Amino acid sequence: MSEKRRRLDARNPLKQETALSRLPFPRGNQGLLQKAEAGRARWLTPVIPALWKTEAGGSPEKMTQDRPLLAVQEALKKCFPVVEEQQGLWQSALRDCQPLLSSLSNLAEQLQAAQNLRFEDVPALRAFPDLKERLRRKQLVAGDIVLDKLGERLAILLKVRDMVSSHVERVFQIYEQHADTVGIDAVLQPSAVSPSVADMLEWLQDIERHYRKSYLKRKYLLSSIQWGDLANIQALPKAWDRISKDEHQDLVQDILLNVSFFLEE
Repeated sequence: MSEKRRRLDARNPLKQETALSRLPFPRGNQGLLQKAEAGRARWLTPVIPALWKTEAGGSPEKMTQDRPLLAVQEALKKCFPVVEEQQGLWQSALRDCQPLLSSLSNLAEQLQAAQNLRFEDVPALRAFPDLKERLRRKQLVAGDIVLDKLGERLAILLKVRDMVSSHVERVFQIYEQHADTVGIDAVLQPSAVSPSVADMLEWLQDIERHYRKSYLKRKYLLSSIQWGDLANIQALPKAWDRISKDEHQDLVQDILLNVSFFLEE
């Protein structure tokens, strides 16, 4: 017999020695004892399941009160794994951008060098009067290919931003539906393995804000690229790195670490 069952049996009134059974009924009056016990059993029978239910899972009233909070927690448990998945896509896209930006910067240097070179002053190149223009067109085509690849990575960043925003919005919709019922005390109360609901909601807002700001900064930087401004293109890798340094790069990962035990509950 399990320990839990023994505790329930100990609380079962039908399995406890009663005052009736201890009364000194004469031998001839044992029938009275049996009738009294039978009446007591009929009265207690509807009560016993309620006692066991209370022991096993709490009172129905308590369970009803917890239901809105559980709905919010369930929404949070669905949202954070999505954030983790999207963070992986975000980081992968950012890593892909670094070599592409370096290639673009190198092309800008080559274009600048070709512009500064007087081809007509080089005897070996005089036989190719259109060489300078052909070289420029070839370099610009290569640059446009790199820009297209950067545009694809930027589209991934946008998709991540929108995906996270939609899931965060869904969590807040569920919270707003139950806010009056949940109560502020329950929202602010952490557990041994879980941060408070208020903290987790705030963290989701921080994550959404992080993706939104980071995407806008990177989009603005890439939209500033013009082949007429080669110096700006050459400086792209450093400008991109400055955006990363200005951000809290470990924000999302730190938050996911903080909710790891909560997600395993």
